[in-house]
Amino acid sequence: MTTLHDTQATLPRYIAFLRAINIGNRRITMPTLGALFVALGYHNVATFIASGNVVFSSPQRDPMALEGEIAAHLQLGLGYTVDTFLRTPSEVAAMAAHAPF
Repeated sequence: MTTLHDTQATLPRYIAFLRAINIGNRRITMPTLGALFVALGYHNVATFIASGNVVFSSPQRDPMALEGEIAAHLQLGLGYTVDTFLRTPSEVAAMAAHAPF
């Protein structure tokens, strides 16, 4: 039998990078930002300091669809456009391991 916990453990993880979400007159607390992601039905939501980076799990396996869903939801909830970029943990690890020089 699969439990809810087991199902959530197998959901894909994503990292959302939200461009300029917390600069100038735009101020959002990380608990509020996390709540916006939870409202979308995402699981295991965690924010990283005041960076606007959010780690979460979702049953959705199409990152482009997720980016659009998140951007539209944030615009409705915050009243301004938020450029949204998603990466998987393995993509972030590959970027961190890359030595450009």
